Amino acid sequence: MLKQYILSVIYRVSFLNFIFFLVRDFYNHNEIDKYKNLINAYPSTPKALFIDCGANLGDSIKAASDIGFQKIIAFEPNNYCYRTLCSRYQFNKKVVIIDQPVWDKVAAVQIFMPTQKSINPIKHSASTTLIKDNMNADLTNSLLKESVCLSEYVLGLNEKVNFLKIDIEGAEIDVMNDLLTTQAYKHIDIIAVETHEHIFKDLNYSDQLKRIKQEVLSLGLENKIFFNWV
Repeated sequence: MLKQYILSVIYRVSFLNFIFFLVRDFYNHNEIDKYKNLINAYPSTPKALFIDCGANLGDSIKAASDIGFQKIIAFEPNNYCYRTLCSRYQFNKKVVIIDQPVWDKVAAVQIFMPTQKSINPIKHSASTTLIKDNMNADLTNSLLKESVCLSEYVLGLNEKVNFLKIDIEGAEIDVMNDLLTTQAYKHIDIIAVETHEHIFKDLNYSDQLKRIKQEVLSLGLENKIFFNWV
């Protein structure tokens, strides 16, 4: 309990937060190396633009930066995580942090916080979601934010996205459908998606995911779109 309290204070104070991750990254390479290995496992692409949807505490950002990506855009709607990212990367000019969720449309959406099992608001923050059916969502604890339509965002860039990471706790179904329908995927080299069958037990999620995977195969995109992030 004391350890969780100390961590909760650190995460709320910008300078302490920055120092904490500086020391953590120096002495503990395992988590960063895991993400480096993940990124390097996909087909090689230019290291210009990396987009991270669902950045959480930013370990994948650190990995992408260390690997050599020149620009990193990260979306993270959880307010605690957003503040953590801003302090952690305040001196990294390659990184842009946006405190909005990505979805298949621009809309005012409820962001559901994860069910808290700890005094530390960061500990279970990876389960932040805009999908009510997420079994980890606390439906009594939410905030209202405007979503970013990812396909529109990608199509509005004046450069190609070299690597797109999607880990958005269930909303990947809507987002992937939209990327395929709008053909925004043509402006992206690699799309790495984390799927959440373990969170959505109903057949609807599994059926939709199966259909998306079949469409990816039918379009010959199996070397562009991968469903095995983490």
